[in-house]
Amino acid sequence: MTKPDHARVLDAAAAELRSAYTLIADPDCDPVTAMPHLRRAWQTVAWLSREQLPPDDAGEDLSSWLSAEHLPLIPDKERQRVHRTLVAVCRHPRDPEPWGETEPPPTIPSTPALVSHLRTLGRLVEALRLQQLGRPPKAQLAMRWGLRTAAWVGGVTAFILLALRPWQAEDVGSWRGAYYPTEKFEGRPDVRRDVDVDFDWEKDPPTDSIPSDRFGARWDTCLVIDEEVDAAFQVVSDDGARIILDGKIIVDNWEKHRPTAKGKRIPLSAGVHHLRIEYFEFKYDASIHVTASFDEDEPPSPIPSRILEFPGMEFPDDANPCEGKR
Repeated sequence: MTKPDHARVLDAAAAELRSAYTLIADPDCDPVTAMPHLRRAWQTVAWLSREQLPPDDAGEDLSSWLSAEHLPLIPDKERQRVHRTLVAVCRHPRDPEPWGETEPPPTIPSTPALVSHLRTLGRLVEALRLQQLGRPPKAQLAMRWGLRTAAWVGGVTAFILLALRPWQAEDVGSWRGAYYPTEKFEGRPDVRRDVDVDFDWEKDPPTDSIPSDRFGARWDTCLVIDEEVDAAFQVVSDDGARIILDGKIIVDNWEKHRPTAKGKRIPLSAGVHHLRIEYFEFKYDASIHVTASFDEDEPPSPIPSRILEFPGMEFPDDANPCEGKR
């Protein structure tokens, strides 16, 4: 058997995490539908960590799934909780038969617990990706503790945080992100280029000068479509979000809520379209993930940069920055 490519396995892990997150966050979906995706995400993480196929069950602890090199990436106090959820994931039937006389599956953890579990898995996948780029887990842990220590030194903290935010670089990304100090897009925004609308800030602020609660954000890009297509757009957010295409709201989830998914499929004509995402955070955790599908056989995924064009840094809020593009 040919050894799988690490980059391809990492992509597969990220895809499984997106699918699981979408199903768990959607109030119309039973969280049990996310179990197969969670299991496959763990299988990819285990293969990348231990360079071998994962066990059939959850084992006695996480050491059955993670190598001694990667296990410290999960804090000691969190390991039992993470393992309990993994037990439920592994015990759930892969292909349950509703008509069969089998034992009922284990109780599925609550939605907040599953979202927390997904964040842990996401951090593991990101750590494995960074390792492929030459940053070993020990160095990542050292950086983590270094950041905590530097939190007591204001100037050093700001420098380190900015150094670790490549998505804020002025010459990177197809999205123009504007971050406002209020939920109603009032005040002077922090403006930067973003690679994607895919953020999980938890309780942290989106930028150094924006509060962690009660802020607003607006992203603009130009969507370039070569031929007419049926497109599906989806946003998973905590709190409110909406997707606006050519000045019309196509997905509206503009209210306070826990992570919730909402989407819509629409016909999309060939040409350049102004795509805007608006978001507000009320309090506690903050996150937003925007995906789309331009093929009915493909699930929603981050919009590829090859069909996006940066709209520019400065333009009026009511203007169409994509006019005259291409």
